[in-house]
Amino acid sequence: MRALVCFLVLGCLALNVASQNFTTNTSNPSSNITSHTAVVNLPKPAKKYDPQTVLACVVIVVIFALLFDFSNGFHDTANAIATCVGTKSMCVPRIISYLPFCQAAAVNGEGKEFIRSAMTAIYAGVFNFLPVFAGSLHVANQISSVIATKNFPDGAFIPLGILCTYSTLVAALFWNFLTWQLGLPSSSSHALIGSLVGSGLAVDGIQGVSWMKVVNIVYGLLGSPVYAGVVALVCFWLLILLFKAITKAAKYEIDKDNWVMRALEVLSTGGLAWLHGANDAQKTMGIIAACLLSAGYTTTYSYVDSSGKTVTDVHIEPWVLYSCHVAIGIGTLFGGWSIVGKMALDIYPKLNRTSGFCANSGAIVSLSVATYGLPIGLPVSTTHATNCAILAAGLGESGRKAVHWKTMGHMLVCWICTIPVTMFVGFAITSLMLLPGSWSPFFCIFWGVVIIGFMLFCVFKQRTARKHTALRISRKYELHSTPSSKGKDKDLEDPAAVALVPFKPEPALPSSDEDTRSPTTENLSLSTPPHAHTHQTQPEN
Repeated sequence: MRALVCFLVLGCLALNVASQNFTTNTSNPSSNITSHTAVVNLPKPAKKYDPQTVLACVVIVVIFALLFDFSNGFHDTANAIATCVGTKSMCVPRIISYLPFCQAAAVNGEGKEFIRSAMTAIYAGVFNFLPVFAGSLHVANQISSVIATKNFPDGAFIPLGILCTYSTLVAALFWNFLTWQLGLPSSSSHALIGSLVGSGLAVDGIQGVSWMKVVNIVYGLLGSPVYAGVVALVCFWLLILLFKAITKAAKYEIDKDNWVMRALEVLSTGGLAWLHGANDAQKTMGIIAACLLSAGYTTTYSYVDSSGKTVTDVHIEPWVLYSCHVAIGIGTLFGGWSIVGKMALDIYPKLNRTSGFCANSGAIVSLSVATYGLPIGLPVSTTHATNCAILAAGLGESGRKAVHWKTMGHMLVCWICTIPVTMFVGFAITSLMLLPGSWSPFFCIFWGVVIIGFMLFCVFKQRTARKHTALRISRKYELHSTPSSKGKDKDLEDPAAVALVPFKPEPALPSSDEDTRSPTTENLSLSTPPHAHTHQTQPEN
C-alpha cells in the first residue's frame, strides 16, 4: 500500500514538472537547455503549507508554551518565597481570622502557616506579573535564536520550526513535572535549553543550532549561582559586622530575627519574585517567537547596539508578552510546595531572617546583572542562584556542619543530569515525530496526550503538599516557643522571632510543658519558699 501511495505521489510530481516545462517552452520558443538550467538553478521558493493546518499547529504550540510557563511558575515558586515561608516573615493580619474560610489563621500552628504561605505565594505572583510594564526583551531574543529556524528544511505537513518548538516544550514539561513530583528543585531554564538543543539537532543536525548563543547561555547558567553565592556570603558578613558594632556601642545584643530583618526579607522576596518573572517569562516568549517566526506570523528587525554591532532580533508580539507574564504569575499562585519545603527546611535548617535576607540579596544581584545589566541578556537559572545563595549564607553563619550536604548532593546530581537528559528526550521525541508517512501526526498527538496525562497525575499526587509543608514549618518552630512568651510582646506571638534563640521563661510563669512533667528540684525551688525547704530537709531528732 505504501509503495502504491509513493508511486502515485511520484507520478503526480513528474506530471507537475512536465507541465511546467511545457508551459515554459510554449511561452518562450527560443529557449534552450541553458535557459532551462538557469530557471532550475533559481532559489527554490518556500514550500506552501495549508494555512489552516499551520494555524492549528501554532495554536497547539502556544497552548503548550503557556502550560510550560505555568509549570515554570509553580516549579520555581520556591526560588522567591522559600526563605520568606521558612522563616515565617510574612505578616498575617488579625482581620483574616474573621473570614469564614480563614478561621484557622487565628491558631498559631498549621492553619496559620497555611494562610501565611498562601499570602506569600499571592505576593510573589503579583510581582511575577509586574515586569510586563518595565522589562527588556533581550532574554527572549537569546532563546528564540538558539535554533536556526530559517535554515531548517521543509517539512512534510508543517514547517519544521513548529515541530521543533513543540517537541522542546513536551520534553521540558516532562522534566518539570517529574522533578516536581520528586520534590527536587531543578532548573526549568536548563530543561528548556537542553530540550531546545536536542530538538534542533534532530531536525537539522549540528548546523541547526546556533552554538555561539548556546555558549553565552551556558556561561550565564554556570556563572550566576557562583555569583549569587559570593554576594550572599559577603552580605552576611557585612551584616554580622554591623550587628557586632551596634552591640558594642549600645550594649544591646541584636537578634537575627528582629523586625527590621523581617521587613527586609519581605521586601527582598518581592524583588526576587520580580526578577524571576522578568527572566523566566522571557524564555517562554522566546519559544513562542521562534514558532511564530517559523510559521511566518512575525518578522525580524535589525538595529545597532551601543558597541556598534548590528543585532537582529525577533519581534515579540504584545499578546505574547502579556500572556506569558499572566501564565507564570498564576503558576506562582499555585506554588510547588514540595520544592518550597525542600529549599526552606532541608538545605539549611537553621535559616533565619538575616541569612534569608542575605540569600535573597545574592540571588537578586545575580539575576539583575543577567536580566538588565548585560546588553545581550542571559537566561539564567533562578533555582540554582537561590539555592547557592542559601548554601553560602548557611556556611557563613554556622559552618559546613549545619548544611545538609546529602540534600545538596541530590540537588547537584539533578542539576548535572538536567541538560543531558532533556537533550536526549527532546532529540528522541523530535526524531519520532519526523518519521515519514502517518507516523509523524500520530506521534505528535501521542506525546501531547501522554504529557497532559502525566501533568494531571502529578497534580493529583501533590494535592496535599501545601498542608504538609505548613505542618513541617509549624513543628519546626513550636519546639522553640513557649506559651509564657505570648502576650508580653506582640512580635513574640510569632514563634519565628524566638526560633533560633533559646527562650528562658521567667520563674513566675512556668510553661505548660513543665506542668505536665514530673516535678524536679528546680521546679520545687521555684514554687516553694526557701525556708520551707530548709525545714523539710532537717533530720528528725
